[in-house]
Amino acid sequence: MISILLAEAVLDQNGRISTVQDSGNDVTFYGKESEFLGTYNIYELAHKCKEWAIAKGFSIESRVITFNKALVAVWDIEKMNCATRLDELSTVFNTEPEAIFKACQWILDNKETK
Repeated sequence: MISILLAEAVLDQNGRISTVQDSGNDVTFYGKESEFLGTYNIYELAHKCKEWAIAKGFSIESRVITFNKALVAVWDIEKMNCATRLDELSTVFNTEPEAIFKACQWILDNKETK
């Protein structure tokens, strides 16, 4: 699932999201006092995350390799090199969106000041 901090960065909702509710293929965001902020399909949200990464100078390469396993790599666009392969940092990503969220979280945690 996507973290509150990453969702705020990707959706330009700085400081507004207080709750993330995951229900299958949809993720719903709420603000303070249960204010409804929006619902996104996880694939739409994953795409928004990839666009956010590009704006930060990174490209995310993701692919499903078997039914329940996805791999992801984060590329530094300026240097044209692989910043990290997240399959080495986590055991298994069950879905491609989960892998993309993890990659973007890595960017947020490690490289956002680039």
